[in-house]
Amino acid sequence: LKRVINTCHRYGIKVVPYFSLFELNAKSEAFADNHIYWRRTIDERGLLLETYPPRAYYGFVMCLSSGFKDFLKNYVRKVVKTLGFDGVYYDHADFWFCTNKIHKRGIHSTIDDLIDFLEYTRELVGENGIILLHQSGWFPCMLTENYADGHIMFEDNARWTEIPPLEEWSPNTMHIRFNIAPKLPVPVKGVDRAEGLWNLCSKCSVLGAFPYSRLGPGSEAVLALFETFRAFDLSQFKFRDYTFGLVETDNKSVRGAVYFDEDRAIVVLANVTGNHGEKFRWKIKLERIGLKSSWKYHVTDSLGKHSCILEGHVISKNGVEDSLDGYRFKAYYIVKHVKERKRVLYNTRAWIEKHVDGKLIVETNGPEGQGAVLKIYAPEKPQKIKLNSKVLEENEDWTWDEETKTATIMYRYYDTKAKVIIQVI
Repeated sequence: LKRVINTCHRYGIKVVPYFSLFELNAKSEAFADNHIYWRRTIDERGLLLETYPPRAYYGFVMCLSSGFKDFLKNYVRKVVKTLGFDGVYYDHADFWFCTNKIHKRGIHSTIDDLIDFLEYTRELVGENGIILLHQSGWFPCMLTENYADGHIMFEDNARWTEIPPLEEWSPNTMHIRFNIAPKLPVPVKGVDRAEGLWNLCSKCSVLGAFPYSRLGPGSEAVLALFETFRAFDLSQFKFRDYTFGLVETDNKSVRGAVYFDEDRAIVVLANVTGNHGEKFRWKIKLERIGLKSSWKYHVTDSLGKHSCILEGHVISKNGVEDSLDGYRFKAYYIVKHVKERKRVLYNTRAWIEKHVDGKLIVETNGPEGQGAVLKIYAPEKPQKIKLNSKVLEENEDWTWDEETKTATIMYRYYDTKAKVIIQVI
């Protein structure tokens, strides 16, 4: 397992182990010694509560308000530190009532102990460590959920036999609306795998959620959704889903949402029906997200294939023509155009750009050995482009398009942990 984890780290993949905050297996030595004191009871009978009998068995239900909490803390620490995991994944990250008077007098809730456990975990994994909380169900708890870096959710709808229209779709929308961390819906299992996942992903894209899926046949939709957004650190953006009406289309089949900050936006468009070849015109209310209709903007699709400069009033009033097949989605990166300033239009992975004395400095990193592409706008052809300390050769490592004023730079990530620094002079 250490070897697998180390291999993942070499390719920039983070790995977290699964823990249940709710169950303890009867094969555990700790169970034999402590289950009477730790168990969760819900009535005067004080019976051991078994999870999912007889269809599936995971263990018996324990209460975090007992000594089970300290046992689990030590167990989690041992696993994470011994094997070098990047964080934790907690299932049943909810608070429950319990009537077991052996460990606490009277009926009690585990909310305070759950908060204590999450605070302990954040200290354990550090600021950059990962905490995933599995919280399906309809009622969010912002206090606990905002300790997390991501939420596994939507399992209560995973066995839908048909995905309803978006307006009738409520996959834990309270979780989506009121909590900050990224949402990872469980894939729908009861519908056709390939088409069902495209349907799910199209609707999730305009709700700001990213389903996960096992790799293999039928996973193309999930991979396409992640590829659409992989160049962006979405934690740096605010988000408004399709119900806010900030992105409008003239076709009822297509819905729009937006990520944005002070001078840029990512417009998300999705055909949420099975109708193919839907043509439409989209526009965005720039003033409502703090951008100006009087500015000019670079508009680039998020995969970097097409780019143009448009007046703000064209984007906000006239709109932009496009088309989408059924259950397909796309995103546009919109960044303020400043005539004399170089700007990144596209990069293979997330980046940070700085401007120093007329130079554009781009910092990024990615999986070891992966080829990468960076596209930048420059008012004049760059004099020199450096990758770390190496000067790149024109027409070999980079090309220039005079018509669009775009330099396309080809490079490679050599070390997952090291930053790549590209200077455009």
